[in-house]
Amino acid sequence: MAPEIAMRHLEAVPKDAVVLDPMLGSGTTLKIACMKGCKGVGFDVDPMALLISRVWNTPVQIQRVIHIATDLLQKAYDISEIPVLNWIDNDKETIEFIHFWFAEKQLTDLKKLSYLISTLEDPESDVLRVAMSRIIVTKNRGASLGRDISHSRPHKVSTENDFEVFPEFYKSVLQVCKALEANPGTGLSTIKAGNAKRMESLPDRSIDYIMTSPPYLTAVDYFRGHRLSLVWLGYSLPALRALRSQSIGLDRHPDAPNSETLLLDLYRGVENLEKLKPQMQKVLSRYAVDLYDISREFHRVLKPGGKATVVLADSYSSGLLISNTLIFKNAARLAGLRFINVEERPILASKRYLPPPSNTMANNFDKRMKSEAIMTFMRL
Repeated sequence: MAPEIAMRHLEAVPKDAVVLDPMLGSGTTLKIACMKGCKGVGFDVDPMALLISRVWNTPVQIQRVIHIATDLLQKAYDISEIPVLNWIDNDKETIEFIHFWFAEKQLTDLKKLSYLISTLEDPESDVLRVAMSRIIVTKNRGASLGRDISHSRPHKVSTENDFEVFPEFYKSVLQVCKALEANPGTGLSTIKAGNAKRMESLPDRSIDYIMTSPPYLTAVDYFRGHRLSLVWLGYSLPALRALRSQSIGLDRHPDAPNSETLLLDLYRGVENLEKLKPQMQKVLSRYAVDLYDISREFHRVLKPGGKATVVLADSYSSGLLISNTLIFKNAARLAGLRFINVEERPILASKRYLPPPSNTMANNFDKRMKSEAIMTFMRL
């Protein structure tokens, strides 16, 4: 969620309103909503999104974080034997994964950090987890042997690495602390693991405003990059695969046959469907039904008169336009939401957290997605 979008659309939301972002990403919507005095509620299935959002939205004692980090590093330097991490060392697939992506020196140091961080119960310990993630999920050089990890396009570029994990980790802690000191959390947000399609913990008619951005079809699968860090934060590859299966916008077939009648309603006015490749048709059907399930939950939890602002983009497959925005409009209408208005804005290569313009991957992305729509709906 671009901060300027959130700031502009949340201007009219009254203080003390309950603002929901059920696909919260890094927690920008909740951060801005709570700075205005609103109460924030956020869900995500990605553990990295939940971690970053909690740290970004929770007050922390900066000096205590630095003290904990200093003490932890001293212990890490003193460890002589490589610790056992059960979620890694008891799973062959995860073992092979870390040995593919990390050279031995960095792997050993990350194991030490991971073990020590896993023993911490202090509320500020999440800051250290974010700091460790920042030296792994990078655009360029980092603790792994890969590049473009933060773009969710990780590729291995070497078999050797001279990256110094411990000192770079400490630098990362200081950088995170500096950002948190400049923009302290309010503590007004409730952030939980959860699926936007099934928000059982939220009562009916309990939300004043929803602002979110569903994953864009054929765009970025953040789990691909985040797993390089999450394996050091207590998650095996099978566990991450189970979480990823709940994500929206996956390039995968539906789990069960979809209602043809429902799909016809969701596809009303959408062109090029019959020209898409069979695999993409199946992927799109899953995505369309996911958008419908999200819309029904929006309608259920919104108060009468409550609004939902959704940032979404159309995409391209083999040069053919896929109107995801029209599918969402149809889904919202079927769920009982009234369409209010839409704004269009270009997706600027220089602004997005995606492959840089000079990168071939970015050029491919530009062929798949060119602009995004900011759509607002109301529950009658």
